[in-house]
Amino acid sequence: MYLTLHDRYHTEYDMPKLLLNRIASKSLAKYGPPHSPFQKLIHGALKANGYSETGFAKEKLDVNPGSFWIWLHNKNGFPHPKSCKAHHLEALSEHLGISLPTIHEALDASRHLFTPRERSLPAEARDGLKMLIDILQNDRRTKLMKSYVLNLARKLMAGGSEVT
Repeated sequence: MYLTLHDRYHTEYDMPKLLLNRIASKSLAKYGPPHSPFQKLIHGALKANGYSETGFAKEKLDVNPGSFWIWLHNKNGFPHPKSCKAHHLEALSEHLGISLPTIHEALDASRHLFTPRERSLPAEARDGLKMLIDILQNDRRTKLMKSYVLNLARKLMAGGSEVT
């Protein structure tokens, strides 16, 4: 029995494959809707003037539309300095009717002081000698190697809290 193209994909035996087993993206960069002051300023001005992101990037900025999309959707909130140059900011100012100082203020307000991996506060001060004494008191061995004690002291001096 021969099946037509329509029948081949719509029989009860040939179910369409689900996209559940796709490999997740391994990209380190995260994207979302415009959320930083710079992104909201530019995105709002684009919509108010009736520009699309792609068309504006190609025609007015002379930049890759993908790069412009990343400027407006990157979770960091501001474009990378290597991709967004001064002449791009001047073109944004000219075509969107936003003053250059306003764009610079929005860029400065969008920069983060700390990345998600960095701690925003300095590490709390610890008493290294007290920690060394606690470790040695709780050690069941009666004799310790010099290298072991020196290694403990070095780790504690470097700020390690979990010393084994």
